[in-house]
Amino acid sequence: KELEDKDASSVPHYKLSGDQYSSLSAESQGIILAGKLGKPVKSMSNLMSLLPSESVGSLPTLLEEGGEEPSSPPKKPEPKDVEFEVDTAMLAKEQNDDSMFIAPNARLTRSMRRCDRRLLPLLKDWVTVDVVITDYEIVYFEVEDEIDENLTADMKQKREALRLALQATKGGKGLRLMDVAAGRKVVGHLDLADVTEVHVQRDMPLPSTAHLEANEADVDIPGQVASEYWLKPTHVEVHTASRELRWARVKEDRLKIVSIHGTLYLRYYSDLNDVEAHRQESEAENEFSGAMKKDIAFQWAQTVAHICGQDQLKQQLPNYGSGDIEELRDYLQIVHHKAEEKKHHRKT
Repeated sequence: KELEDKDASSVPHYKLSGDQYSSLSAESQGIILAGKLGKPVKSMSNLMSLLPSESVGSLPTLLEEGGEEPSSPPKKPEPKDVEFEVDTAMLAKEQNDDSMFIAPNARLTRSMRRCDRRLLPLLKDWVTVDVVITDYEIVYFEVEDEIDENLTADMKQKREALRLALQATKGGKGLRLMDVAAGRKVVGHLDLADVTEVHVQRDMPLPSTAHLEANEADVDIPGQVASEYWLKPTHVEVHTASRELRWARVKEDRLKIVSIHGTLYLRYYSDLNDVEAHRQESEAENEFSGAMKKDIAFQWAQTVAHICGQDQLKQQLPNYGSGDIEELRDYLQIVHHKAEEKKHHRKT
């Protein structure tokens, strides 16, 4: 149980339980707790800091054990001891604020992922983004691994607290969209009500990548962005080739979403890492029968399809809702886009 109601009074107090949260700051814990409750919260330690020192010692619930008033104000609680209550003032403010999001209070349905994004016919080139999804929309953030120095001190603190909350939750599944978006530049979003088709395109590997290898000298391979925004600083990635070359050598699963705005493609960096780590299994996988790995592209395709529902989607999904391999195959399309792009490259 990760959430405890610590008070039976008219104003309930809540506390996160679990070792994975014990070392987090109060602000990071508050972000996680707000997701679990679906409402903003404030820590009791923050409330203490707002009171005059003589007032703190007079609060009965904060007196030291033994009944005598302390000679000095109580110490600020350690992170693992922090309790929270719903921030009713902030809740009212959030409800009255205009937002660019359809449902800013909605929780992330899946973890934030870093990927390449392409939106045809408007955006033909791949662009790196951090992407999140709720039950209402998909939102894309500009990739910013370093905190912008132009941000206010308060926003820098919020960004760092968010990063720690994302790390503790392995990508933020269950966190509120508005909390995850704090301090991030939004570069686009898609209303899931506008979606008409969902697929996973499996782009088969190129038999030869010599034309790409010839361009590797111009690529800053060590300077490539991390596979996920929320990876811990201790996580080290060492690659000897560009992602474009790496994609060309493997079976590449692309999430394909058709909507009234165009055709969106997302290819996830963690899927690339995984298929490289399990190359033999990937190469042996039969796209038409037998077992098939449910990678991030398939997870997101299934999630989007279930959110939209069969009545909204304009495609045949005979195994919709079965949750088995055959449902995944309903989304699968085998393509050879890389080979076609290679032919076009030779012509030009």
